[in-house]
Amino acid sequence: MAKICVIADLDQYHSRRWIGYFLAGNEITLVYYKKNPKFERFREEFLTENLKNPKFKPVFLPLRKFNIFDYVLFVIRLLIISRKEGINIFYVHYVSIAAYLSAFITKVKYVLCPWGSDILIDPYKSIVLNHMVKKAVKRADVITANSKYLAEGCKKLGASEKVIRLVQLGIDLDVFHPGVDTKALKDKYSIKSTDKIVLSARNFRSLYNIDMIVRSIPETVARVADVKFILMTGQGPDTDYTERMGKMVSDLGIADKVIFVGGVRHAEMAAYYCMSNIVISVPSSDSSPSFLHEAMACAVPPIVSDLPSIKELFTQDVNAEIVPQKDHKSLAKAAINLLEDDEKRRRYAEFNLDLVKKISDVRKNVLQIQKIFDMLEKSGAD
Repeated sequence: MAKICVIADLDQYHSRRWIGYFLAGNEITLVYYKKNPKFERFREEFLTENLKNPKFKPVFLPLRKFNIFDYVLFVIRLLIISRKEGINIFYVHYVSIAAYLSAFITKVKYVLCPWGSDILIDPYKSIVLNHMVKKAVKRADVITANSKYLAEGCKKLGASEKVIRLVQLGIDLDVFHPGVDTKALKDKYSIKSTDKIVLSARNFRSLYNIDMIVRSIPETVARVADVKFILMTGQGPDTDYTERMGKMVSDLGIADKVIFVGGVRHAEMAAYYCMSNIVISVPSSDSSPSFLHEAMACAVPPIVSDLPSIKELFTQDVNAEIVPQKDHKSLAKAAINLLEDDEKRRRYAEFNLDLVKKISDVRKNVLQIQKIFDMLEKSGAD
């Protein structure tokens, strides 16, 4: 049984769910470093549930921005924890300041799990961030990348190809599947049986080009009169950007066609997918977003942006409509095309449902990571 220290932002849903999977076969010490009040309910529910397990021990080590004292104390306390608990492996979710600082402890195996922007965008914002990310990727004994494009991004920053493994974060196919009951949601939002629903569930931040979706709506509704757009702001939206989107919807005269939804519990998302006819995800940068995998598992065809990582999963006229990132006219054309073509939506949905079962079943993905843990534990013992 491996003794693993998971270093993660507990405010992030994907961090919380992955920790739970590994408690079955390992002893987990969780080191988390943020306490955003917005996510207190989710953190506390997670901690309360898992503290019943004697193999789980959470430790909060705060990392306030630009606080050198916190940074030094984090390394010292992490070193003490690793020795006291006999930690075999650091499993670090997301390449943040915590990943950089934990990389200074060299006598523990180090598994790095980047998500996307932490490799593809952040290192190019400043020299300091570039140094930090390079330190983490070069330190890693194994890097789990969820796309070939993300893997190339890691190699560009100095990671050795031999340490990289392609592993999806995966989704729970028992939760995300076709046929989830949507009656309560339809009643809640007064959605008629004849309405067609377009869903975007990417956070309201400029990276995700929600403004392009909003700008595409007038042209779409002019052609498809019975369509409504559900735009989810997410758990941690950019407030200014969100306000701008609300004003844009009002100025364009499409308020009756747009339903804004705040953060919802993740398991509830399955009903939103199953209520939708298509989903849209058109960010300027991405790796392999769980949003699209979940939609695929619920048999909802997507419109996606023309990013290299996204093209690893999707092909135009095979299983998605692919559009330029910042072209709302192309987006509207794709939405009209897909909404008006029932056969194409069915074909895309069937293809993607089969694909996601092969590549993104979280139980299979967890086994891939567990084999990595077992391999590292054995090599550390030799």
